[in-house]
Amino acid sequence: MRKIKEVLRLKFEVGLGLRQIARSCSIGLGTAHEYLQRADAAKITWPLGPEWDDDRLEAALFGGPPRSRPTVLAMPDFADLHRQFLAGSGNFEWFFGRTRQSAHRPDAQSLSFQLLDVLHVSPP
Repeated sequence: MRKIKEVLRLKFEVGLGLRQIARSCSIGLGTAHEYLQRADAAKITWPLGPEWDDDRLEAALFGGPPRSRPTVLAMPDFADLHRQFLAGSGNFEWFFGRTRQSAHRPDAQSLSFQLLDVLHVSPP
């Protein structure tokens, strides 16, 4: 879930700067900046009224309802990858890129390294 309300609160109620807001919300500096720019462009003021639920705020800033997120992420075929690595035909660069693409998550590379550790294969 986005932390838009918390970013707005920290900026306008508490008076924090962008770096402090980003650190406090565990989001990127660019994300905090984008939320504040979008709120300014949409003429959203703080404090928000009770009619501003998360869906309405998301629609006002991003032009629609929140996008759905998959509950189960696609995982690579580990048995096939294991066979490829054992046969020496595995392409490490392809594997790392494919894992990152299919997982759509920031820790995908660490998952790749975890798999290599399980397979007893050295990373590239």
